Amino acid sequence: DGRPELIFTDNDTNTERLYGDRNVQPYVKDAFHRYVIEGARDAVNPQEYGTKAAAVYRMTVSAGATVTLRLRLSDFEPGGPRPFGRGFDNLVAARHREADEFYDAIFPSGLSADSRIVARQAVAGLLWSKQYYHYVVKNWLDGDAAQPAPPG
Repeated sequence: DGRPELIFTDNDTNTERLYGDRNVQPYVKDAFHRYVIEGARDAVNPQEYGTKAAAVYRMTVSAGATVTLRLRLSDFEPGGPRPFGRGFDNLVAARHREADEFYDAIFPSGLSADSRIVARQAVAGLLWSKQYYHYVVKNWLDGDAAQPAPPG
């Protein structure tokens, strides 16, 4: 039916593999690799629970062929009704339009097309990683006491 197999593990380091120490619990970070590449079915949690999840699609793709997977996170039960249907493309197109509107509102109108692409990627990276850059103007102006003073 084209549905993936869902597998689960936890985000714990495999201390047994790295350091030779016993793992605190059996379902560790490298479980997906062990499951998919090594065929270790016991690497993933059979209770289908964990802090990490993956969708495993098994398919044969012919040379030169293309396969498109449409993925959407939701709170619908696997195997339950599929509420996405034909609306998937419309939903993705709407999110693209919303993103374009957001970036158009925050970037200066005079940016070149190339500059807009670079700025969009930079802002997207900051939003995705939720990083915060603490920029202390006083330190920048006054300099670091352990370093030569900045120019006037």
